[in-house]
Amino acid sequence: QKAMDFSIMAVNLDQKQPGFPEHVLPEYLTQIGVPFRIYEKDTYSVVIEKTPEGKTMCSLCSRLRRGNLFSIADELGATKIALCHHQDDVLETFFLN
Repeated sequence: QKAMDFSIMAVNLDQKQPGFPEHVLPEYLTQIGVPFRIYEKDTYSVVIEKTPEGKTMCSLCSRLRRGNLFSIADELGATKIALCHHQDDVLETFFLN
């Protein structure tokens, strides 16, 4: 069998949500030796502006995040993307559905 040749990189989209601890992920990834890039894109302001009061922001936020991640992957020459949730996101998404 032929061996696969690939590399992996962690990518985070900082969407400029107030109170987001920007330093945590870069410090952790540096500590464990994982290559990474952090991209800043203020999608938070767009979501706040476009979402009617009392409505959930999740679907618009998700679409903007994914669109930006697809553009970043293209820029990096990446051919695969693995989107991840942390435990709180999984539970919140479950209850929203």
